[in-house]
Amino acid sequence: MNKLHSTKRGLLNFILGCLFFCGNASAQSPYSLNTKKEIYWLSSGISVLGLGYGLGTTTKSLKADEILNLKPTNINSFDRFATENYDIEIQKLSDGFLYSSFAGAIPFLFDKKVRKDIVVLGVIYTEAATITAGTTLLTKFLTDRNRPFVYNPNAGLDEKMRRQARHSFFSGHTSIAAMNTFFIAKVFSDYHPDSKYKPLVWAGAVLIPAATGYARVEGGKHFPTDVLAGYAVGALAGYFVPHFHKKKNQKDLVFHIYPSPFGLSIEVDLN
Repeated sequence: MNKLHSTKRGLLNFILGCLFFCGNASAQSPYSLNTKKEIYWLSSGISVLGLGYGLGTTTKSLKADEILNLKPTNINSFDRFATENYDIEIQKLSDGFLYSSFAGAIPFLFDKKVRKDIVVLGVIYTEAATITAGTTLLTKFLTDRNRPFVYNPNAGLDEKMRRQARHSFFSGHTSIAAMNTFFIAKVFSDYHPDSKYKPLVWAGAVLIPAATGYARVEGGKHFPTDVLAGYAVGALAGYFVPHFHKKKNQKDLVFHIYPSPFGLSIEVDLN
């Protein structure tokens, strides 16, 4: 845990240095930073990430007799078929899809507009990443859901008795892949709103995490509801974290929040 705290402090100090050094984005950038807000969101994201990681290490693994007493019939009908899946090669394929979601950022290195804002985008990406990863890890700990392969006789007992075997909900592979691809597509669209490549970029943003989730289910690592939830969380973070950093006169979505007899009402306008 000391190493974790040291890593968190080092990461936070580095990011805060970037914030004070960089201030706001350049005039041509679609994004701007607010030092106080960024400190709040970054510290919150890193704290949730650290909490989720720390609590995840306290998960109690299943015992052999508990595993033998598990019944697939206790799984809801929508998810139950996943207990029949177990394929190590497809699990490795899902890793490949996840890695490809990071590789999508490589073309940005050749984009002059993006390179000028690399520090600003690094801060925004770190916020999206820590929020997504922290939420994923914390939810895994709070739910302690058994992975599908725990019910499958083809999987080894040693694997079933690991702590990670109880971290099914929700899918981290899918949430991180969706966060990466939606972040890339959103940033690309904001820098190049009239680009003819936007449909292709967004198609990739949708399909890569979908393929990741499909492979996680087919490999026996996750239930369909795990990947659906992971997809939603990652996509929302990847899209809206950059969106909320857009300069006010450039936002394509405007949110109005006001009190109503039923609580808070939210309206969304398209500019």
